[in-house]
Amino acid sequence: MDSLISDSAWKSWFGSKHSLPQPGKVSSLDQYITQLKKGEKAKQLESICPEFRDGYFSELIYGGLMSELLAPTESSEPIHTLMRRSQEYQPMSPLHLHFDAIDVAGWSQDFCGIPWSVVAAIASDRILQLLDDRWSPRSGEVYGGFSSDFSLKWAKADESRREEIRRSQANISPVLFELQMRRGASPDWQRLGVSSDIPYEHVYKLLFALAADPAFLVEDRLQAWFLDLVTSALAMHALAWTDRYNTMALGMPPELQYWVAFHEIFFNPDIAEIDYRSIAYVMECWPADWSEGSAMVLVNARKSYSDLLGDLGLEPSDICAGLLKTRDQRPLIFN
Repeated sequence: MDSLISDSAWKSWFGSKHSLPQPGKVSSLDQYITQLKKGEKAKQLESICPEFRDGYFSELIYGGLMSELLAPTESSEPIHTLMRRSQEYQPMSPLHLHFDAIDVAGWSQDFCGIPWSVVAAIASDRILQLLDDRWSPRSGEVYGGFSSDFSLKWAKADESRREEIRRSQANISPVLFELQMRRGASPDWQRLGVSSDIPYEHVYKLLFALAADPAFLVEDRLQAWFLDLVTSALAMHALAWTDRYNTMALGMPPELQYWVAFHEIFFNPDIAEIDYRSIAYVMECWPADWSEGSAMVLVNARKSYSDLLGDLGLEPSDICAGLLKTRDQRPLIFN
């Protein structure tokens, strides 16, 4: 990539003093990855970043939900423009949606005469809608793309075990065999205590409840789940803070209960100082069939998120920085 991005540019991106990359350089990075997709390293790229599409990095750095919402407008009714833009927005990947949630959680400014709280509410509401589109018990699109239990079992089996599986499937046609391999996967909804009519605003509760089915949250399912769980936590906090005197005040409202649990799971930097009682309290308040395996799934989610942040050169405190800034700018004050 030397002809596209200079050594000094790389150093400025990854040095101790961070600088915002120039759009042209990020565009060059996208162009290079696009070239890789057409070459010998296409399969390797697919394994590293399966959701990569043209413009991936440019959209990640310069685009996103807030960029779409806050583009200049001459509308006499800007709130209608914001609402329309939010409904039209589609993220490029779950990571892009996660960055959207980080942006929204850190938003505290008015826009075109619209109060900051309305801007943040519109944006966070859209994020929760998009998560519900993925994970809804009725029509969630994510389940069909998951590895089936059968395919995971096949992938882990040695040749002798695969021969046993073949014999057990002797009366099944090749078509049905392939169907079992590609059928997707869904959790035990009865065990989770999740209603098929759970409102999209409560998708963070749905995602948390999935921990009650640790047998489901493995491999690609775990990887999809943990990131969207954190995204839902940030979006929930962003929405709740716009009505903070009812959702984040005294008496431990449900939003505050969940946020405290989410904070302990993902953002408490010291694992030895995690308040497990706050996590257990949320579990006790939800009618799921919890087990010790549920706790281990949450541990795995924390590790997976920490590893992802490390790969991106980030820490949990970086994610919370914008959120805490919003709390400072728009504090919770009792007279």
